[in-house]
Amino acid sequence: MHPALRTSELVDIIATFLADDSEPSLFALAQTCRTLSGPALDHLWQLQTTLDNLIKCLPRITRDLTTKDWTSAVNYSRRIQNLAFSPETVPCVSILRAIAVFGSATLLPRLREFECPALDTIHPLESAFLLPTIRRLQLIDVPSDAFDVIASSELRIETLTELALVSKSAGVVLDRLGTIVDSLRVVERLVLDHVPDAILRRLSELPELAYLRLETPIEDATHTTFCFPALHSLDLIGTSAEYATQFVEKLPQSCHLRWLMIQIQPSPADDIASLYATIANRISPSTLCYLGVDTVTVDEETIMPYPLPRPHLADFVVEGPALNPLLRFSHLCWLTLQPPVGFDLDEEMAWAMARAWPKLTHLQLGAASRARPIQPSLPISALDAFAQHTPHLQTLLIDVDAIQASPPAHVTRLQSALKDVYFGVSPIIDTRAVVVLLQTIFPNVRVKPPGDWGWDEMIRRTGQGLDAFGSLGRVYRGRWQEVADALCETKTKRTIGNVLQKANE
Repeated sequence: MHPALRTSELVDIIATFLADDSEPSLFALAQTCRTLSGPALDHLWQLQTTLDNLIKCLPRITRDLTTKDWTSAVNYSRRIQNLAFSPETVPCVSILRAIAVFGSATLLPRLREFECPALDTIHPLESAFLLPTIRRLQLIDVPSDAFDVIASSELRIETLTELALVSKSAGVVLDRLGTIVDSLRVVERLVLDHVPDAILRRLSELPELAYLRLETPIEDATHTTFCFPALHSLDLIGTSAEYATQFVEKLPQSCHLRWLMIQIQPSPADDIASLYATIANRISPSTLCYLGVDTVTVDEETIMPYPLPRPHLADFVVEGPALNPLLRFSHLCWLTLQPPVGFDLDEEMAWAMARAWPKLTHLQLGAASRARPIQPSLPISALDAFAQHTPHLQTLLIDVDAIQASPPAHVTRLQSALKDVYFGVSPIIDTRAVVVLLQTIFPNVRVKPPGDWGWDEMIRRTGQGLDAFGSLGRVYRGRWQEVADALCETKTKRTIGNVLQKANE
């Protein structure tokens, strides 16, 4: 064997590369020699999603497992650092009790991460896996008794760097949650649900907390400003626009978030505009790179895009000026805004957005539900603004008016980065003119129309035919499919032509 392979750091690099590339190759490395076997086995056993592999290392016996039987598996189990069970792979009670009898600390001395979702009861998992060595713990959709179990287990909460604790219902004992929160010291990533402001105030003082995800937070009327000295990523899930606005207002002025994702219940346009303005007022424009404000919808509201006249949409269409406060975030590279029925933008706003967000790679300005304005104000020719000012844009979702489509008179810059565009059921008549326009400014673009199955599924669910608006949406969908097919055909011909040209050279 080459002397270099006696360097443990080099062998670990090789094993890490094989672990990312091919598990069979890593298995072969483990069988090569004793020097290489250890690092290879460490990587093979580091992450386990079931205990089946460990059980296979036990003697083949028909009686109950004894302490001696488990000893043969320790050479492998001691290498496990991450256990990530699914609901289907949670060990049976007899196995858990046998592990507890043998001694979890002996069997799993290097266990650092434990993940287990969707349980009816967490007992007796705590005796087998909630060990003092755990640093990252994820328990999702677990019963409320998990809070009591965690508090009484061997787990050292003060050493956790990551904790996700989401219950099945709102019936969380708040004093138990408060006890857990008070014990946290060095946590960096935290996922909780049904958290009142009294506990949030304590969370905001954690010195290392960098990522926070709150699911269905408890809304109350307190007005305390939060600290969050290290927070750079925040998710607010399943709340109202009003509460999200109040929460953002409690953040420190010029809060240095890099990531902000908010998911709200359907809200009027005025409430959403207020949320946008508050985000712009509280978050530092020098740090925010990823911003999303989406709306929670049920499947029936998204399955089929459905254009409607403006009066039918009441007060839910967000007007272009509502986006003005967000134009200050010049470092945005990912922006997704989905109010219930989308936006009504004009050409002036398109140019303002393109100039304000030159670093964008992903822009999504659409409707969360299937309802959207039947006649958007934004002409498709205004997309030239993004060709001129967003050279890195790769994905675009936006409603446009493609009834009149003609390429710009003077094209000063081609935007070759844009790959995927989603126009939904935007109005369109002359598909050929749209193809020419798109190819003129975005030579590599592909149009992604909605699937036709959505209309068939809606007919099946309702048991009746489509109304006039549903039928119109399907007509527009068909025309965008023609555009997509034409662009694909042109791209194929261009590729074949390039190949032939190189062959002739």
